[in-house]
Amino acid sequence: MRHLFTFSVIVLLALSSCVSLLPEEDRAADLYASMYDFEYVDTQWGTQYLVPVAHNKISAENVMKTVKGEGWKTTALYKLNPDKEVLVEYVLVTGDSLSSSNHEASPNYIIFSNDGKTVNMYELHSNRYDTEPFEYDSSNNVIYIPSIFSSWQENGRLVYLSNRTMVCVCTRGVDYRGDEIIYMEILQRVSNSERKSWIKSCPVKGLKI
Repeated sequence: MRHLFTFSVIVLLALSSCVSLLPEEDRAADLYASMYDFEYVDTQWGTQYLVPVAHNKISAENVMKTVKGEGWKTTALYKLNPDKEVLVEYVLVTGDSLSSSNHEASPNYIIFSNDGKTVNMYELHSNRYDTEPFEYDSSNNVIYIPSIFSSWQENGRLVYLSNRTMVCVCTRGVDYRGDEIIYMEILQRVSNSERKSWIKSCPVKGLKI
């Protein structure tokens, strides 16, 4: 799962360089800024790395009750700095060709299995999908989902969850300038008809709808 869609991740990391702070305005990212902070964690090698810390614990029971059997798609993706300010608001487009000059990224389309043990990631433009185990650790809100962005990394945290919205924040180390690489991904639950259309486009063996 850690090696899924390597090319897309590289594209996003490339986009993270040479960016400046965007003008202040109302964004979805600002709505969730009060729900998490960052802290540095020591490693066994004497170094430190930055991780998100969610203010509210979200139980595994609540996660499973909310996501099982449901389809979710990315509706917003941001690159942040450690002060939680937005550096880049990505333009979500469908297709293999992404424009770095326009800060484009492909949306994430996922469906959780009915038992919540696996998650299916869809590439709708190419009629492909992949199935991976789904993991969530309620002790620190660590979430693993197969995303081409960031949330499936070990530093991904679920900072907000409702029946309709899932918000993940993830740190990815530093870039070549030493600046922290931080992403926020906002996913919305889709309708049953849209979820079924994904399955029809990329049939998943044994997945009941």
